[in-house]
Amino acid sequence: MKRVSNPIFPTLAVLAATVLLLAGCSHDEIHIQSNTVWEGTVNNTINFSGRGDATYEMHGKLGCVLVQKSLPDTLYLRLRINNGQWEETRAPAGAIYQCK
Repeated sequence: MKRVSNPIFPTLAVLAATVLLLAGCSHDEIHIQSNTVWEGTVNNTINFSGRGDATYEMHGKLGCVLVQKSLPDTLYLRLRINNGQWEETRAPAGAIYQCK
């Protein structure tokens, strides 16, 4: 008796491997609310800056985020990662540091 190979099996194996790889990719969001100018770093390596509200998508491993006001004013700056707690500063040149 001759064994016949099923051509669908390799396709299903590739599809399953792709799904597992995509499931392993992490996705996080960094939310900033502000009425002033600010700058920050992600994982001590990625620099960013802006004014007002912003949301950044982070793909890969998110460790810690530092955001600080660029001006010595008493306006507000808020930070949260994903759906976590908001942290706020109104201190002149204030900073917020959060880790996931």
